[in-house]
Amino acid sequence: MTMSEVISSEIPQAKVVALSGPTHAEEVAKDLPTTIVAACEDIAVAELVQEVFTNPVMRVYTNTDVKGVELCGALKNIIALASGISTGLGYGDNTKAALITRGLAEIERLGVKMGCLPETFSGLAGVGDLIVTATSKHSRNNLCGYLIGQGYDPQEAVKQVGMVVEGINALPAAMELAAKYDVEMPIVTAVDRIVNRRAPAKNAVHELMGRESKTELSKPLLDMNFESAVIKNATKGNQTMKRVITYGTFDLLHYGHINLLRRAKALGDYLIVVISSDEFNWNEKHKKCYFTYEQRKALVEAIRYVDLVIPEESWSQKRTDMHEYHIDTFVMGDDWKGKFDFLKEEGVEVVYLPRTPEISSSQIKKELYDANAVDCESKTSHDEINTDPGK
Repeated sequence: MTMSEVISSEIPQAKVVALSGPTHAEEVAKDLPTTIVAACEDIAVAELVQEVFTNPVMRVYTNTDVKGVELCGALKNIIALASGISTGLGYGDNTKAALITRGLAEIERLGVKMGCLPETFSGLAGVGDLIVTATSKHSRNNLCGYLIGQGYDPQEAVKQVGMVVEGINALPAAMELAAKYDVEMPIVTAVDRIVNRRAPAKNAVHELMGRESKTELSKPLLDMNFESAVIKNATKGNQTMKRVITYGTFDLLHYGHINLLRRAKALGDYLIVVISSDEFNWNEKHKKCYFTYEQRKALVEAIRYVDLVIPEESWSQKRTDMHEYHIDTFVMGDDWKGKFDFLKEEGVEVVYLPRTPEISSSQIKKELYDANAVDCESKTSHDEINTDPGK
């Protein structure tokens, strides 16, 4: 649990605000210019704290992603340990920059899986706090890592620092979260091996550098090229392209789906369809599809009204998708009426389209099930008649 979750569990009526960011106390106490984030699910409360703390030397920003802000505040200490270890081993600025950049990518991967906003990790609580903690002479985690890199036993390094080294305390939770959400975190894992399993630091570095080659791109190249081409064509002649997005499982694709997609595309120029992944369907929606995600994606991509198909992997993804894909209009069937009005806060038009009344995936599945049950019953009766010696 994060600290805000602990407080909320004890005082349910409390409005909890998390304050975090690149704010070393040594500099704050000297009135050196500092920025920080006030995060609360109730933005009005975050703005109240913003007003209280803002002054000529303290600038406060607001955020609603409390969990993301607190996650950054905990996990950046582990990356700062890695940064210190690299310096202690005699490595240079290139190594430190790589650890900070790829370390942030690990934290964001985990955070997004946990339902946090991607923007949080590129903000003050994310990259801002990570930079200062991984590079500053005031950083206890950076200093402890440096001593470990110099050859000190981790416990002895903590004693030399003389204060709490949060990164070491955060390692068990970080490893559990990575396993729980099935997120690859090689730098965090390497630090855990060095600190808790006494693995030689240089060996851990060699293993990190020898890992399988990866890409920085977060989406398949084909999707990115396709999206880029559509945008380029749609914006020729300085025209403004209107983007529409809709969500669904799209299992057992039928003409009701086609009607919805046709009407959704008519509301704009570019239609993005977000299809529930197999894991999301099973873990969150508690249902199993007949077709896999890749099969459903291929079917929907073949529809002429659809410009791009992407996966839905969490309930909180809708807010972030509105910004990442510059959405103008959010569309859902009218059986969801009112459920997504909160997206209007993101500057998006929310439209609920009437469903095609005589058809639905649930209806198809039920009728197929009933037909199969009748067929089985009929076959059983037929077998009984044929095998009854008295007939």
